[in-house]
Formats: sequence, structure tokens, C-alpha cells
Amino acid sequence: MKRLIFFYLFFIFVDILFADTMNENALKKLKESSPDSNIINFVILGDNRDTVLLPEGRFGNGDSILIKIVKSINRMIPAPEFVLNTGDVSLEGYRYEYNRYRSIIEASKVPWLTVRGNHELYSDSGTYYFNKIVGDTDFVFDRGNLKIIILSNCHQLHLNRKNYSNYYISKEQLIWLDSILIDVNKSNKIPIVVSHVPPCIKGYYTRHCLGYSRQYPKPNIEKSNVKTFLRMLFFYRVPLAIFGHIHLYDSFDYNGVTFVITGGAGAPLYTDFKRGVPVYHYILMRVFRTDSIKGIVLNPDGNEIDPGYNFTINLKGEVKPSSLRYKLSIRNNLLKFSFESPLVRYITLNESSGKVFYEGVFIKEDVGIPIIKGNNYRYVIKTGNRIQSGSFSY
Repeated sequence: MKRLIFFYLFFIFVDILFADTMNENALKKLKESSPDSNIINFVILGDNRDTVLLPEGRFGNGDSILIKIVKSINRMIPAPEFVLNTGDVSLEGYRYEYNRYRSIIEASKVPWLTVRGNHELYSDSGTYYFNKIVGDTDFVFDRGNLKIIILSNCHQLHLNRKNYSNYYISKEQLIWLDSILIDVNKSNKIPIVVSHVPPCIKGYYTRHCLGYSRQYPKPNIEKSNVKTFLRMLFFYRVPLAIFGHIHLYDSFDYNGVTFVITGGAGAPLYTDFKRGVPVYHYILMRVFRTDSIKGIVLNPDGNEIDPGYNFTINLKGEVKPSSLRYKLSIRNNLLKFSFESPLVRYITLNESSGKVFYEGVFIKEDVGIPIIKGNNYRYVIKTGNRIQSGSFSY
């Protein structure tokens, strides 16, 4: 009898240990169905957390709005193919908050994918249970001619026995993003980048955004890598970038990229921004082959709020790419490259014999490489699928 109980508990443990996360289940469901060849419909939304921390089993105002949104999405004809939540699904990141979120999402007839936000990081176990229950924080998937790239720009910081959110995109993440976008260019798919915190852009948003001076790590405008991130969106001609974090709705075109902020799925609305509309909402996205993307802004009941809020992205429009130009200088045994744009660059320096003298990956505007006098050198700079080369003697 004891042996039977042991094996029973063992298999329960194994089942829990290897159970699929919410994101994994959603991706499996997507693979089991075929996308429409003409129009792909999907939904974007974000920030459904409550205002205060609620005990396990209780539902608050944010949850009630999210429940209403799930029901209205279920009534859509035709049904969207998937939902993207840009994050902040909890207030502190406790396990029971994730379970409560999952219990609401389980009523959805549509696969539901979730990004990690800053509010998932305020409990000691927030990151662990997000990975365990919700899933990976950085991943990519295809749907028809779309390439959806999910990237978390919120990272947990332990400081003075408290948990904070570090707002940045790491060098490793930028290199990963670069490799994905290179493949997208080769495959002629439409890249869509999704993250939680929108980038600070002068004239649009300069606070409560990635690069805001008051956010960790400081100075955030430099250490967050927001400038490099923006340069990459332009360089690879990404037509659409989706974010949450700011509790309102807004969309705008900047340098040929359409930025969408959707933070109205239940969290308290922000009314002190000069831009945007503080309304509870979600957005139905309609992709028409390779021609255009249309966004329709709906209230929690599924009704169009105002035709003026909707937007259309012309996929044939040109985006001004980041500059590839650079200057080369040599001084005091140091070879210096000065680039106009901080992109992901693979630089190789060879001696005249062909032997590799130096190689590395850089994401900055100024790169210095020690060299030795009396040699002939040849360098190769690879940026995305562009290759630049040259030679010099020293």
C-alpha cells in the first residue's frame, strides 16, 4: 500500500514538474491550426493587474475587466488566432496571482501569450513562478507571414532586502534580437516586436518609459540600451512595435515604425500624460497579407470606441534605416572605429597572412582595438546582412 502511495505521489510530482506552461500550451494550440491565407486576426492588450494586493481567491477591479475582455473576445466572429498580453498580470508576482490569472485565461477559446512586466518582479519568487506557470520571457513564433518576437525588458533587482525592476535590454538580448531579425529579412516575413516598457522617444514619451532617468539602472538612458534598440527597429525596418506599461492607449509613427501602447486591460488608468487616451480597451489587429495592418480599438465589451483611435500600417512603406557609415583612425597603437549608429556589429581583424588578429561583438558607437606596428591588416565589419571591409598598414 505504501509503495502504491509512493508511486502515485511520484507521478503527480513528475506531472507537475514537466507540465506545460501557459505560453507553451498556447504555442502548441497555434501549431495545431492553420492560419488564414488572406487575413490574420489577433488581439493585443496589457496591464490587467489590480490596484491593491488581493488575498488568494478574491477578484478585484482589474480582474473583472479582464474577465469581461475574455468573454468579448470569445464572442468574436471570426475568432482571432491568438492574444498577446504585454505584461503586468499581477501586482507583486506571487504564485497565487499567476494562478488567478491563469484561471481567468483558461476560459479563453483563443491561445493566450504573455510577456513579463515589472509587476511580476516584486516578490522574491516572482521570476521563478512566472517561468514555471506563465513561461519563457524571450521567445519567437511564426504565424502565417508574421514573425512575432517577444522580448522582456524588465529584470528583477534585489536591493536593500527589497525587490525592484531593472528596466533594460541586455547586450545578449540585442544579439539574440539581431539574429532573429537577420533571418526575418531573408524570409520576407513581417517582424513584430512585443515588450512591456515602451522606449523613451523625445516628443512622444520621456517618462515612465525605457530610458527614463529615474529608473534602474542609472543612468537608464545609457544602460537600458534603448538607443540601440530603436536603431535596430529602424535598421531592420520593423513595421510594428507593441508595448504596455503606460496605462492608456496610444499609437504613433516614428521614423517609419508604428509604436502602439496598450495598457488598459484593468490596471488603474493614467490621466496625466499629454499623449494617449486613458480608456479600458484591447485592440483587434488585422493583417492583410503583405499589404497592411489595421488596428481597431475596442472597449472591454468588444465595441469600437472611436474610429479616430484606429490606425493602419502600410507594409510597403519605407523605413529610414540607421546609418552604416563609420570613421577609422589609428593613434598610440589603438585602432578606433567611430560608428554613427550603435548596432550589433561583428568585427574581425586579420593580419596580412590571413591569421585572425582580433574578433569580437560590439554594440556601441566607438570601438577601440589594440594593434601592433609593422603589420598589414584587413578588417571585416558585419552588421546584419551587410558586410563592410577594408585594409590598412601600420
